[in-house]
Amino acid sequence: MLGNPLGNILLAGILGATAMAAFLYALHFGRIANGDFVRAIGSIGSKTEYNSIPIGLAIHYVTGILFAFLYALLVGMVPDEAYVTALVLCGFFGFCHGLVVAVALIYLVGIEHPLRRFQKIGAGVAVAYCVAHIVYGVVVGAILGSAADYSAYRPRFGAEIQKLDLNRAHATDDKRSHEFWC
Repeated sequence: MLGNPLGNILLAGILGATAMAAFLYALHFGRIANGDFVRAIGSIGSKTEYNSIPIGLAIHYVTGILFAFLYALLVGMVPDEAYVTALVLCGFFGFCHGLVVAVALIYLVGIEHPLRRFQKIGAGVAVAYCVAHIVYGVVVGAILGSAADYSAYRPRFGAEIQKLDLNRAHATDDKRSHEFWC
């Protein structure tokens, strides 16, 4: 998997989302903070807890994978290819991501959620979700950082793709030329 950039990103998203869920449910079951986010996410649209777990898990894992693609894009733009760089950057991205989610959580979920039990949000819950996103970022960074070459995560745009194709064409022409003359 570590040689395949797409596989790395998918694995990073799945493992990052799983680590984040494990962290939040550890806080939830330890009665430290309300970390029952799967039911909270799943019940936003259905307005009931019935079948909210599969819906919440699907949303959580799909967004975890999508954000792993964004994190990979950001890591791919950094010229330094050290493992620690990916860990620190993704942890920082997770912190920023967590701040946005914490603010949205306090405002949107705390005020607009259809179920009363999810409307009770305090600073502890916001901090827990921010830290959970740092956990997500570090796990994603660990997987992405294990790649030998971060350039695989860089987006390829028109001119760059054309340049790569021309380089391949020249290499093929040179080989044919060599075969012709030798």
